[in-house]
Amino acid sequence: MTTTSERIGPHATDTAVPERIGPVLHNIARDLATLRQLEHIQRQHQITLACTETIATDLRAEITTLTQGLAHAPATPRP
Repeated sequence: MTTTSERIGPHATDTAVPERIGPVLHNIARDLATLRQLEHIQRQHQITLACTETIATDLRAEITTLTQGLAHAPATPRP
């Protein structure tokens, strides 16, 4: 039967482990920074979308008002 240290192998005490973990941690930090940037962009897009929807609603109301005003306006004869 093998002991725990035999099953784990020589890598358990290897001094290169921190060197191998460093790039992995760097990649995780980079991915986290990218995720934060994407979340910021998403928030900006949500704000822009909300503003656009408000403007579109206002424009539709104005168009309806103008259309109704034109429908009730007396026709002017053309020369």
